[in-house]
Formats: sequence, C-alpha cells, structure tokens
Amino acid sequence: MKYAFTLKYQLSPDDNDPDTLVERLYEAGCDDAIAGTGLAGRIALAFDREAESASAAILGALADARRAMPPP
Repeated sequence: MKYAFTLKYQLSPDDNDPDTLVERLYEAGCDDAIAGTGLAGRIALAFDREAESASAAILGALADARRAMPPP
C-alpha cells in the first residue's frame, strides 16, 4: 500500500545548501519524495512511499532522511 506524508526539518546553519542536501537525500533512498526548499534554513519532504504499514513507511523515511541529514 502507498502512504503519503510530509517530514519537515530545520537545517543546520553549517550545512544548509538545498541543492547538495536534495542530492544526498536522493542517494540515501528518499527518491520517492518531493523536496521543498522554499524557506531558507528549512526543507520539507513530501513522500509517497510504498510499505506494509503507515508506521513502516514513516520509520523507513525517517531512517533514510537521517542518513542524508547532518547531525544537529
């Protein structure tokens, strides 16, 4: 089943280049998300993820995004 949800992040001032971050997110497995970078210092990821359950979809997306995001 497909699940649609959005994750929103405030970016670190040290690592907030949206183009670089979007590329890292794609490489980390977030290729099923649309990234919104319209607000400086923030990113929103609108997912449309296939999974067995809603929690599996969200937890998988969180793990993928954390691999790409710099630590706070």
